Amino acid sequence: AALRLAQSFLYAIPGVPLTYYGDEIGLAGAGDPDNRRMMSFDNWSEEQEKTHEHLSKLGKVRLASRALRRGELSILFSSPDTLVLKRTSDSEEAIVALNRSYEPAEIPVSIPDAEAWNTVFGEGTIAESTLSIPSRSSVFWTR
Repeated sequence: AALRLAQSFLYAIPGVPLTYYGDEIGLAGAGDPDNRRMMSFDNWSEEQEKTHEHLSKLGKVRLASRALRRGELSILFSSPDTLVLKRTSDSEEAIVALNRSYEPAEIPVSIPDAEAWNTVFGEGTIAESTLSIPSRSSVFWTR
């Protein structure tokens, strides 16, 4: 779950996200000489399947959103366990919320026209004054 949150953050901030081989499945590795093991292309664990699916969806979401690729960044809210970012381009806006807590989060953020936002990744709700995000997850909205 921590790796998937980090991937969501990388795909939400400005710049080109870099995925080193094995990161798409959470490939094991430790200190030298075990820096990275041989790539596994099948027989993945359930967590590896989830991580691969997560990153694949993130790539599609970013590709479809000019705001996520080229938009200006602003921080709408931050706390020790949550972060809400907004990316704004000339034609689109995106809001990304991340919750690293083991508890669901209710984040007090003012979102005008909340009903105009579409959830494009993750699960959560957006309202005029609150974002609701499940534990250990990220949510992407666009309009």
